Amino acid sequence: MIINNLKKTAFLLLICVALTGCQRKVGADINEEMDDYAEPGLRGELNIPEKESFEFGETNGKKILLDTENIILPETDRMESIRYKEIQIDRDYKKKVAECIFDKDNEIYEYNGKLSKEMHDENICYYKKCEDIAKKQGDKDAVEAYREMAAEEEQKKTQAAPLHPAGEYESDSYIGYIDGKTFLLNFTESGDGFELKRYPEELTYDVIHADDITYAYCITEYGDGKEQELIQTNELNRAEISKEEAIKEAGDFLADIGIGNVMMAEAATAEWLCRDLALGQNEESVIYDGYYITFTDAVESNPAYLGFCDETNILSPIEGDQRSMTSQSYEVNINDNGIVGIVCRQRYQKSDSKTDQQVLMDWDKLLGTVSLEFDNYSNDTISGDIIFNYARLTYCMTLQDNGEFVLSPVWVFLSLDEISLEYQIDAYPNEMLIIDACTGKFITICTF
Repeated sequence: MIINNLKKTAFLLLICVALTGCQRKVGADINEEMDDYAEPGLRGELNIPEKESFEFGETNGKKILLDTENIILPETDRMESIRYKEIQIDRDYKKKVAECIFDKDNEIYEYNGKLSKEMHDENICYYKKCEDIAKKQGDKDAVEAYREMAAEEEQKKTQAAPLHPAGEYESDSYIGYIDGKTFLLNFTESGDGFELKRYPEELTYDVIHADDITYAYCITEYGDGKEQELIQTNELNRAEISKEEAIKEAGDFLADIGIGNVMMAEAATAEWLCRDLALGQNEESVIYDGYYITFTDAVESNPAYLGFCDETNILSPIEGDQRSMTSQSYEVNINDNGIVGIVCRQRYQKSDSKTDQQVLMDWDKLLGTVSLEFDNYSNDTISGDIIFNYARLTYCMTLQDNGEFVLSPVWVFLSLDEISLEYQIDAYPNEMLIIDACTGKFITICTF
């Protein structure tokens, strides 16, 4: 996505300016003598070195290498797998989600794209607020424009029909209320979870702490937390709720709707772009209010690898169309008004409570097996030599040969920009290869 690229570039420039001179040493001798004692845990058991330089071979005349001083292991001495099944976005699922999100003392309605009289009233109030701000600014053109918008809304209101109660939850879209404000809950047709947002979206301005603004849009997404640590956004956060309280509330909500076996991947400050005129004549300002908390599937206390796929050359085969993320993610935007936004990318749910302990392949044997995989590999998208400079043992949702979906141990080999590598930010890789940690084979990954 363009936004991802812009934010990634800005982040890298920020670190370069703020922390010049901090670079990973390149070309280090990886054949230094090892200590005589065996390291504990997976590193010692699988003979995994601290650094590695290995050439897998060539494909289409281009070399594929692993050259890294960053071999990251989970904090565990064993790894397991969990079976998943495709989720059914059925009536019961929709009902459970809607009733957990919306106010209990207000009706929940089906939504067919047409506003009710009450929703038109909200829009009329919004346009009158915009008109008042335009008057303060002496903008006669804006005053007239908003006055006309309010008049048009009054006319539409005369023809508006009431919304129908949710009933049997046969629709994909629902209108409900959170703290008296109208929100839209939408379940996608492809069965990829759901999204919650203030509705109409112009009214999002009233879910944050800010005076005299008429437009607000949250731009925070997974991966922004590291940048925020550098500029200390928590000190600018207008929300009174603490990060710990927000994380707990978001986690409790996911548990209530049946999303278990998840771990928090990141808790970033919610960053909002705001204007004091919705017509866009003025520049946007930034307000920090609340927290944008990302969860992902996990085994025990170890989360799955979560990275962006949009601008990544993925060497592994992919199940279906390539989507935005490498793992399911559950993103909750929360502030003093409670939950004000959700993006739930979910296609699979745990099929049973059983976990299967896995026997992982020894490091040297793994590299040899990967080399054999490249003997019969071809990829026309490879335009030059690929050097993976980051390796991480983690989890990923995989499609097995028997058709099962399994959250299983994998090695993720990534090519990262130098600054991302220095600060262990693996959300924005340039190239990616995901290997079955038990067999050394290329796996078919699921993207979300």
